[in-house]
Amino acid sequence: MNSKKVLILDESKISKERLVLLATSITNFEIDTPVDVKSAKELFDNHTYAFIILEHNCKISDEFMTYVLSLNPKQKMILLSDSINCPVDCDTCVDTFKFIRLLKPISIDNIVKYLLNGDNENFICPNKYRFDNIDSLEKLYDFVYLDENFYFTQKELKDDTLYIRTKLSGTLRFEELAKIEDNVNKKYFNLTFTEDNDIAITQN
Repeated sequence: MNSKKVLILDESKISKERLVLLATSITNFEIDTPVDVKSAKELFDNHTYAFIILEHNCKISDEFMTYVLSLNPKQKMILLSDSINCPVDCDTCVDTFKFIRLLKPISIDNIVKYLLNGDNENFICPNKYRFDNIDSLEKLYDFVYLDENFYFTQKELKDDTLYIRTKLSGTLRFEELAKIEDNVNKKYFNLTFTEDNDIAITQN
Protein backbone atom coordinates (compact mmCIF):
# COMPACT_ATOMS: atom_id res chain seq x y z
CA MET A 1 0.00 0.00 0.00
CA ASN A 2 1.27 3.47 -0.86
CA SER A 3 1.91 5.30 2.40
CA LYS A 4 2.43 8.71 0.78
CA LYS A 5 0.37 11.50 2.28
CA VAL A 6 -1.32 14.65 1.02
CA LEU A 7 -2.43 17.58 3.17
CA ILE A 8 -5.34 19.72 1.92
CA LEU A 9 -6.04 23.13 3.49
CA ASP A 10 -9.20 24.73 2.13
CA GLU A 11 -11.92 26.69 3.90
CA SER A 12 -14.52 25.58 1.34
CA LYS A 13 -16.06 22.39 2.68
CA ILE A 14 -17.64 21.48 -0.66
CA SER A 15 -14.51 21.80 -2.79
CA LYS A 16 -12.43 20.01 -0.14
CA GLU A 17 -14.89 17.10 0.01
CA ARG A 18 -14.92 16.79 -3.79
CA LEU A 19 -11.14 16.74 -3.96
CA VAL A 20 -10.82 14.19 -1.14
CA LEU A 21 -13.41 11.92 -2.75
CA LEU A 22 -11.72 11.98 -6.13
CA ALA A 23 -8.18 11.67 -4.75
CA THR A 24 -9.05 8.68 -2.57
CA SER A 25 -10.91 6.94 -5.37
CA ILE A 26 -8.14 7.38 -7.97
CA THR A 27 -4.94 7.34 -5.87
CA ASN A 28 -3.60 5.48 -2.84
CA PHE A 29 -2.60 8.65 -1.01
CA GLU A 30 -3.61 9.13 2.58
CA ILE A 31 -5.38 12.50 2.86
CA ASP A 32 -5.25 14.86 5.86
CA THR A 33 -7.67 17.81 5.98
CA PRO A 34 -6.90 20.08 8.95
CA VAL A 35 -9.47 22.76 9.77
CA ASP A 36 -7.11 25.44 11.06
CA VAL A 37 -3.47 26.55 11.01
CA LYS A 38 -2.63 25.04 14.40
CA SER A 39 -3.73 21.54 13.44
CA ALA A 40 -2.10 21.91 10.00
CA LYS A 41 1.25 22.78 11.63
CA GLU A 42 0.96 19.86 14.05
CA LEU A 43 0.31 17.45 11.20
CA PHE A 44 3.21 18.84 9.18
CA ASP A 45 5.53 18.53 12.18
CA ASN A 46 4.67 14.87 12.57
CA HIS A 47 4.34 13.63 9.00
CA THR A 48 6.04 13.82 5.64
CA TYR A 49 3.79 14.99 2.81
CA ALA A 50 4.32 14.25 -0.85
CA PHE A 51 2.06 17.22 -1.67
CA ILE A 52 0.30 20.06 0.09
CA ILE A 53 -2.78 21.51 -1.63
CA LEU A 54 -3.73 25.04 -0.58
CA GLU A 55 -6.67 27.24 -1.43
CA HIS A 56 -4.35 30.21 -1.78
CA ASN A 57 -6.96 32.87 -1.12
CA CYS A 58 -8.22 31.47 2.17
CA LYS A 59 -7.18 33.44 5.24
CA ILE A 60 -5.11 30.70 6.83
CA SER A 61 -3.10 29.55 3.83
CA ASP A 62 -0.37 32.22 3.85
CA GLU A 63 0.54 31.62 7.49
CA PHE A 64 0.74 27.89 6.97
CA MET A 65 2.70 28.19 3.72
CA THR A 66 5.24 30.48 5.39
CA TYR A 67 5.64 27.96 8.22
CA VAL A 68 6.12 25.03 5.85
CA LEU A 69 8.67 26.84 3.68
CA SER A 70 10.69 27.88 6.74
CA LEU A 71 11.19 24.17 7.44
CA ASN A 72 11.23 22.74 3.91
CA PRO A 73 11.60 25.21 1.01
CA LYS A 74 11.33 22.33 -1.48
CA GLN A 75 7.97 21.06 -0.24
CA LYS A 76 5.76 20.41 -3.26
CA MET A 77 2.69 22.65 -3.11
CA ILE A 78 -0.30 22.94 -5.39
CA LEU A 79 -1.85 26.40 -4.99
CA LEU A 80 -5.47 26.86 -6.08
CA SER A 81 -6.02 30.50 -6.95
CA ASP A 82 -8.07 33.04 -8.87
CA SER A 83 -5.10 35.39 -9.22
CA ILE A 84 -2.30 34.96 -11.72
CA ASN A 85 -0.16 37.57 -9.96
CA CYS A 86 2.15 35.54 -7.75
CA PRO A 87 3.86 37.16 -4.75
CA VAL A 88 7.14 35.63 -5.99
CA ASP A 89 8.46 36.17 -9.51
CA CYS A 90 8.64 33.09 -11.70
CA ASP A 91 12.45 32.89 -11.93
CA THR A 92 12.83 32.99 -8.15
CA CYS A 93 10.03 30.49 -7.67
CA VAL A 94 11.46 27.98 -10.16
CA ASP A 95 14.93 28.19 -8.60
CA THR A 96 13.83 28.18 -4.95
CA PHE A 97 10.47 26.45 -4.50
CA LYS A 98 8.32 23.59 -5.77
CA PHE A 99 5.06 25.42 -6.52
CA ILE A 100 2.32 24.82 -9.02
CA ARG A 101 -0.40 27.45 -9.30
CA LEU A 102 -3.68 26.29 -10.82
CA LEU A 103 -6.16 29.00 -11.79
CA LYS A 104 -9.92 28.90 -11.34
CA PRO A 105 -12.06 27.42 -12.71
CA ILE A 106 -10.04 24.35 -11.71
CA SER A 107 -10.86 20.83 -12.78
CA ILE A 108 -10.45 18.38 -9.91
CA ASP A 109 -9.10 15.94 -12.50
CA ASN A 110 -6.32 18.43 -13.25
CA ILE A 111 -5.27 18.47 -9.60
CA VAL A 112 -5.25 14.69 -9.39
CA LYS A 113 -3.09 14.58 -12.53
CA TYR A 114 -0.28 16.22 -10.57
CA LEU A 115 -0.74 13.80 -7.68
CA LEU A 116 -0.38 10.84 -10.04
CA ASN A 117 2.47 12.27 -12.15
CA GLY A 118 4.10 14.66 -9.71
CA ASP A 119 7.73 13.65 -9.98
CA ASN A 120 10.24 16.47 -10.30
CA GLU A 121 10.28 16.29 -14.10
CA ASN A 122 6.50 16.71 -14.39
CA PHE A 123 5.94 19.07 -11.48
CA ILE A 124 6.06 22.23 -13.58
CA CYS A 125 3.77 25.21 -13.08
CA PRO A 126 1.47 25.55 -16.13
CA ASN A 127 1.17 29.31 -15.52
CA LYS A 128 4.88 30.11 -15.43
CA TYR A 129 5.44 33.61 -16.91
CA ARG A 130 1.76 33.83 -17.85
CA PHE A 131 1.16 37.09 -15.96
CA ASP A 132 3.59 38.86 -18.30
CA ASN A 133 2.06 37.15 -21.34
CA ILE A 134 -1.43 38.56 -20.81
CA ASP A 135 -0.56 41.80 -22.57
CA SER A 136 -3.69 42.72 -24.56
CA LEU A 137 -7.27 43.57 -23.65
CA GLU A 138 -8.50 40.55 -25.62
CA LYS A 139 -6.30 38.19 -23.61
CA LEU A 140 -7.33 39.88 -20.36
CA TYR A 141 -11.01 39.61 -21.29
CA ASP A 142 -10.66 35.86 -21.84
CA PHE A 143 -8.72 35.43 -18.63
CA VAL A 144 -10.64 37.47 -16.02
CA TYR A 145 -12.71 35.04 -13.94
CA LEU A 146 -15.96 36.39 -12.48
CA ASP A 147 -18.03 33.25 -11.90
CA GLU A 148 -17.64 33.26 -8.11
CA ASN A 149 -18.30 37.01 -7.77
CA PHE A 150 -21.40 38.59 -6.27
CA TYR A 151 -20.77 42.24 -7.18
CA PHE A 152 -18.58 42.38 -10.30
CA THR A 153 -20.29 39.79 -12.50
CA GLN A 154 -20.18 41.02 -16.11
CA LYS A 155 -17.48 41.98 -18.59
CA GLU A 156 -17.60 43.76 -21.92
CA LEU A 157 -14.92 44.75 -24.42
CA LYS A 158 -16.01 47.97 -26.10
CA ASP A 159 -14.26 50.95 -27.72
CA ASP A 160 -10.76 49.78 -26.75
CA THR A 161 -11.84 49.43 -23.11
CA LEU A 162 -12.55 46.37 -21.00
CA TYR A 163 -15.48 47.09 -18.70
CA ILE A 164 -16.12 44.93 -15.66
CA ARG A 165 -19.63 45.78 -14.56
CA THR A 166 -22.09 45.41 -11.74
CA LYS A 167 -25.86 45.68 -11.78
CA LEU A 168 -25.99 46.23 -8.04
CA SER A 169 -26.13 49.46 -6.08
CA GLY A 170 -24.57 49.97 -2.69
CA THR A 171 -21.18 49.13 -1.29
CA LEU A 172 -18.77 47.49 -3.68
CA ARG A 173 -16.98 44.34 -2.59
CA PHE A 174 -13.33 45.23 -2.05
CA GLU A 175 -12.21 41.59 -1.98
CA GLU A 176 -13.57 41.14 -5.52
CA LEU A 177 -11.87 44.34 -6.64
CA ALA A 178 -8.58 43.17 -5.15
CA LYS A 179 -8.78 39.87 -7.05
CA ILE A 180 -9.42 41.69 -10.32
CA GLU A 181 -6.59 44.16 -9.69
CA ASP A 182 -4.26 41.23 -9.02
CA ASN A 183 -4.78 40.02 -12.56
CA VAL A 184 -4.21 43.40 -14.25
CA ASN A 185 -0.55 43.89 -15.07
CA LYS A 186 0.17 47.60 -14.60
CA LYS A 187 2.97 47.32 -17.13
CA TYR A 188 0.32 46.94 -19.85
CA PHE A 189 -2.96 48.28 -18.46
CA ASN A 190 -4.55 51.20 -16.63
CA LEU A 191 -7.52 50.59 -14.30
CA THR A 192 -10.05 53.29 -13.36
CA PHE A 193 -13.67 53.52 -12.16
CA THR A 194 -16.71 54.89 -13.97
CA GLU A 195 -19.49 56.90 -12.35
CA ASP A 196 -21.54 53.70 -12.09
CA ASN A 197 -18.85 51.93 -10.04
CA ASP A 198 -17.87 49.82 -13.03
CA ILE A 199 -14.20 49.07 -13.66
CA ALA A 200 -12.71 50.43 -16.89
CA ILE A 201 -9.41 48.94 -18.10
CA THR A 202 -7.47 50.45 -21.00
CA GLN A 203 -4.20 49.58 -22.69
CA ASN A 204 -1.22 51.76 -21.73
